[in-house]
Amino acid sequence: MNCSSCGGPLPAKSNICTYCNSLNDTDLRAMARRGGVGEESDRNCPCCSRVKLEQLRLGRTRAVTVDRCRECFGLFFDHGELEQVIDSIVNQPDWIDLDRLNAIVNQETPTGDYRDFKYRNCPECGDMMARKSYAARSGVVTDQCRKHGVWLDGGELHRLLKWAAAGGRAQDQKARKEQAEDKKRSRERLDALLESVGATGKRWDR
Repeated sequence: MNCSSCGGPLPAKSNICTYCNSLNDTDLRAMARRGGVGEESDRNCPCCSRVKLEQLRLGRTRAVTVDRCRECFGLFFDHGELEQVIDSIVNQPDWIDLDRLNAIVNQETPTGDYRDFKYRNCPECGDMMARKSYAARSGVVTDQCRKHGVWLDGGELHRLLKWAAAGGRAQDQKARKEQAEDKKRSRERLDALLESVGATGKRWDR
């Protein structure tokens, strides 16, 4: 990926050019088809103080309208819209490219000082959003409002598209299945232990 201003190569872990210091809208550059920019949204950017978001149509087949900040290129998706955009743009494989997924996490995930981090407020209701990792091995930590949707910083949608193309959805489904099986085995061991203690207690009562 090259800088849209000077043409220099962008660093793997940032959409800020190290040559000219320009912020690049890598999310839109990653789209197979760009959506049209519509009217100004009623929502404010949770990162850029008092900057109104603008409506943007994204997606190749079934386009959805999301909110985008023209300053930091962050995106706000109502519930379900992020998955629709990913499914519309990426032909997701059934196989898992573990090497590529590991590279996305290890080489492309930004690193920063946790002390500089600030929680964001939901653009819709103003409530503080929770920080939550998006699926297994995606390397993207989203800001989520339980009632209204998901916020992605500039560049994070680009990484999620690459994650999906490398079999990230299949990896996430596998991880969820393994987690459910672990919980089931834990419950079975606990039930067996309680049954054993109960049986022992009955013998002691005799």
